Amino acid sequence: MKFSFSFDIFDSPVAIGGRNLGMLCALLLTSPIVACSQDTPRDTLPASCQEKAVEEAPARLLTRSEYRRTTQDLLGTTLDATLGFPVEPMVGGFNNDQDSHQANPLLVEKHAAGAELLVKDLMTRGISSLYACDPSFSEKACALALVQDFGLRAFRRPLADREVSLFVRLYDQASPTLGNEEALAAVVEAMLQSPQFLYRVEAPISTTKDGRVLLGPYEMASRLSYFLWGTLPDDELFLAAKENRLSETSDIESQARRLLADEKSRARVDEFHQLWLGLDRLDSLSRDGLSRESAGALKESTLMFLRDIFWNNGAKIAEVFSSPSLFINPSLSEFYAQDVSLEGWQKIDQPETRSGLLTQPGILTMLSNGAQSSPIQRGVFVREGILCETVAPPPPSVNNNPPDPAPGLTTRERFLEHTAEPACASCHRLIDPMGFGFEAYDHLGRYRTKENELPIDTSGAIVSVKETKIEGPFSDAVELGQRLSQSDTVFTCLTKKWFTFAMGRPYSQNDSCSTDGAIQQGFARGGDMQEMLVALATSPAFRTRAAHESDTEAKK
Repeated sequence: MKFSFSFDIFDSPVAIGGRNLGMLCALLLTSPIVACSQDTPRDTLPASCQEKAVEEAPARLLTRSEYRRTTQDLLGTTLDATLGFPVEPMVGGFNNDQDSHQANPLLVEKHAAGAELLVKDLMTRGISSLYACDPSFSEKACALALVQDFGLRAFRRPLADREVSLFVRLYDQASPTLGNEEALAAVVEAMLQSPQFLYRVEAPISTTKDGRVLLGPYEMASRLSYFLWGTLPDDELFLAAKENRLSETSDIESQARRLLADEKSRARVDEFHQLWLGLDRLDSLSRDGLSRESAGALKESTLMFLRDIFWNNGAKIAEVFSSPSLFINPSLSEFYAQDVSLEGWQKIDQPETRSGLLTQPGILTMLSNGAQSSPIQRGVFVREGILCETVAPPPPSVNNNPPDPAPGLTTRERFLEHTAEPACASCHRLIDPMGFGFEAYDHLGRYRTKENELPIDTSGAIVSVKETKIEGPFSDAVELGQRLSQSDTVFTCLTKKWFTFAMGRPYSQNDSCSTDGAIQQGFARGGDMQEMLVALATSPAFRTRAAHESDTEAKK
């Protein structure tokens, strides 16, 4: 059935064809999207941070994973409506960059299709599964209650009066033709396509003298829930926002710890690890001797290794780079533990040949070529992904294709010849010494002592890094892992990666106050990654944004 209605104040008709309300987004953009916050006192930021600038926080479009989790939690469904959504652009290794992840015609079309699909699924269960109205209420009163209750959760804040009127008017114009249930469904579908749902908009509660905008309680609730869960706030966070219990540092810390203790945080931490390490490459990886089943198992094995440390073994950064553990299932046993009989997943220790993340088979396989190891990829990964140092790209005139395998040479010997020319040497002297330390592992991450019947040289070195205590030669990747496990730079780099993921923008020197505090809190607990996340959630950058012309000065 197709139904047309118009909002007089906009003088723009919107057609419902299968409740397709794509045009409504443009209309709702003109409605108020500020939070219903009160101007209340807050604790002050640390004195050492007072002079640091903070960045602006534009409206952030939900990513595919955030949209999926949010709609599932909002509607009580297991349906994934993001199939076919376009892939987000990657910036700095992450897919939620606030400047690059923007709406485009295809995404708008998919949002409309997704909303229609979700509402069709809802109607199979009945609107009452979403909102059970008081039997004594009239249909109009129930519609108003649904707009206010569902709208609060969908927009992550109470609706402004004008927004309530807008959606009630939609119900009034739709119900005579579609009936009560279909009209309510039209309201839900319209909300799922509105910018207030699709974007996380952060309105100010006040502006401090140094130009900071302190976020209101509902905005703070959303920042916390999307940082640690990747979805909308739960009832407890909404109640805390309503009662203005997200203003003090202790309030935010308490909620951050609660969210981390919830099972929902596990999927979000997995998502960070997949993006940080680029593990999704394993989904379509082609390597000699690697089946699709084994590639998927390698990805899961790497995530299980990180989960075990993060959730079961103290969340210490040292363990990430020193643990001898592997997680093996039957499809991996023949590669990495031939003498182990397995059913399902099993944790095994190989202290002589494995030391943490860098020696995980999934990482080593991903950082290889089709039929040979790749010292360059592995060295670059340590430099950029683990130490946060920039490696310059090769000059355009240089052939950067890996050398062909040769039966009379080891991979190390081939790559030494390949990168010896002067145009390459300046960069490769920083990369190769670390990369060659992984030569005990072939293109599938299998441990070896010989290649082409020739003995393998596993020696390497960390050279020209800012942290001099970790510099120097090492005998193999196991020793490299042990050294990195004691590195301050590694923990600092990981903190900056988490900051980028949390804020949806690259780290800058203006953010040093926030990350320094998180690093110090993590160090104080022995390199505890969970403590670092709690500290990020209470940091100045997380709790504030830069003021702009549209912000109103706080009352003095």
